[in-house]
Amino acid sequence: MEETAECLAFIGIGWMGSGMAINLQKSLATEGRQLLIHNRTRTNEQVEATEKAGAKYVSLEEIASQADIIMTCLANDDAAMSVFNQLQSFLEANGRKGIIFAEMSTLSPKTIEQLSQMVEPTHHFTCCPIFGPPAAAASATLLVLLSGRQDIREKLRSLFVPTIGRAALDLGEDITKASKMKLVGNYFILSLQSIIAEGLTLGEKCGLGEEQVVDYLEAFFPNTVLPVYAKRMNRNEFLVDPSTDKKAPFAVSLARKDAGHIQELGREYNCPLQAVELTDKRLAQVAEEHSDTWDVTSVIVPVREASQLPYERKKQE
Repeated sequence: MEETAECLAFIGIGWMGSGMAINLQKSLATEGRQLLIHNRTRTNEQVEATEKAGAKYVSLEEIASQADIIMTCLANDDAAMSVFNQLQSFLEANGRKGIIFAEMSTLSPKTIEQLSQMVEPTHHFTCCPIFGPPAAAASATLLVLLSGRQDIREKLRSLFVPTIGRAALDLGEDITKASKMKLVGNYFILSLQSIIAEGLTLGEKCGLGEEQVVDYLEAFFPNTVLPVYAKRMNRNEFLVDPSTDKKAPFAVSLARKDAGHIQELGREYNCPLQAVELTDKRLAQVAEEHSDTWDVTSVIVPVREASQLPYERKKQE
């Protein structure tokens, strides 16, 4: 007897989720299958694009009654807890068992533990956060982290690579390890913002000019994030108008949420993290004085202003 193909669902069709969901749908379409999707906001540009790619929008109750693998990519811990509570209520009502949950959001390890305890042992929970901007989600070049039960990790690795990511990093059975690695990775990303901003500002103040500093970063650190972030700062590409459809690759609001989780992890293990604390302080200033929709590279704004330099020197009118 032919085995029935598993039904896949993706919850959280934002700028990151839509890219992953579209790539999953393209893969499923080759087998005549359809991805189920859900988003807390029914109508947005990303949901429409994902439906246009062939995915089917359904309710959370329908996902709970049909899906065998449920992937979630949500904005924050509160959103994740809310969605999981709703799914659990529907699953308890319909009596289904053995569902695989692949949680891909950037959440605190404590939240990951709570979600795992909510799901297990009736179902299976795996922590699968991702590294990469929305463009990497669209091009299927994300780095996927995996922690949880070995057989489930292996199953998800084959599902995710190369469909949504270029590689997967296996972090073992401890369900919190992938979350911790995601936060450690984001520690580097956030801390680098202040280093790059200060270097660019010093270059301008001492007469070199920011452009020459960017040229140096491209020459000495090719194919790395250093010149990418430096160019974004130098060109004022961190400026995002919330009235438009343009979104920041890593918005200040999300960066500060992650910075909070990182600092909490540092306090738990008695590990001072002054670099990320400094970046968080500067981003708080950006959010208060300008906008939390700007990109994380807007950390250069308070750095330049503290050096008596206007941040809007290259703003394109």
